[in-house]
Amino acid sequence: MDKDLFNKQTTQEDLPIEISIATVKDLDDYIKIRLEAYENNPEAFGIDLSRLSEELAIKRDVPIEKWKIDLESPFRFFFLARQNGKPVGVIGAFQEKKNSEDDPDVWRGAHFYVSNSVRGRNIGKELMQRVLDEVRKRGGDAITSFVSNDPKQQIALAMYKRLGFKIVREETKSYLIRLDLGDKK
Repeated sequence: MDKDLFNKQTTQEDLPIEISIATVKDLDDYIKIRLEAYENNPEAFGIDLSRLSEELAIKRDVPIEKWKIDLESPFRFFFLARQNGKPVGVIGAFQEKKNSEDDPDVWRGAHFYVSNSVRGRNIGKELMQRVLDEVRKRGGDAITSFVSNDPKQQIALAMYKRLGFKIVREETKSYLIRLDLGDKK
């Protein structure tokens, strides 16, 4: 028998990533990954670095009931990525309010984050694809999002562009991007 089969160490990269829609049962993992995102990539969420400690304290003090709304509302959803049972990514979308029945059904992508430990493995792309598929399934015509124009976020912007998103406008600290979904399959 080959001894190497028993001596091979499993690395982080060997462990599979599981992605699923988050429910209230996932609340602890959802909060954990959202707080990690704010702490590790504050610029992606428009958090002023000079106020990071204060902002994190505010986020940690958000009542559980407010976090639950994200996972219970029929007008929003979130996907969690997990590796070995630990949350390593999150992305969500919420339905924007229509002004009239004739307005397109537009969704806003939100809270997109992948842990540093698993970046570079196309997890972000897979999370985004799941969101696009879910928005189509719910009848969405388009999806928009804000992406920080901070230089650290250029990889994220490039990924959005590869998926077909276009910059609609540049704001002070971010770009508004949009993808028209066309054929909803």
